[in-house]
Amino acid sequence: MGKSSKNSSRRSHLPYLHPISSLGNQTKIILCKNGCNFVGVKTMDWRQYIHSDPKILLGKPTVKGTRLSVEFLLGLFAAGWTEQQVLENYPTLTKEALRAVFAFTAECMREESLYTLPLLSEAG
Repeated sequence: MGKSSKNSSRRSHLPYLHPISSLGNQTKIILCKNGCNFVGVKTMDWRQYIHSDPKILLGKPTVKGTRLSVEFLLGLFAAGWTEQQVLENYPTLTKEALRAVFAFTAECMREESLYTLPLLSEAG
């Protein structure tokens, strides 16, 4: 990062992001609520892979064509499963569908605000 260029003002503060011009037409500029710019984030359309149907798992978001919920798949990763393990154990899934799970979750989290509330015993 020691080199300075005229594009340096367009770079994000996150090292894995790239200037907008290098990512083509699928690039979005994402502004987080606290004002930091996520310039050059390449996103996917998760709607091709994730849907919600009240008749399937009470409407939980699932991967299309399966009964695998986003929540369940994230739980596997949280439990230490690798992408390879998930794909081997659920052969109907694709790498793109797993990527859509994370894209969907990221979008949901961008739209949420989380607050820390004191316990009743601490409020007094």
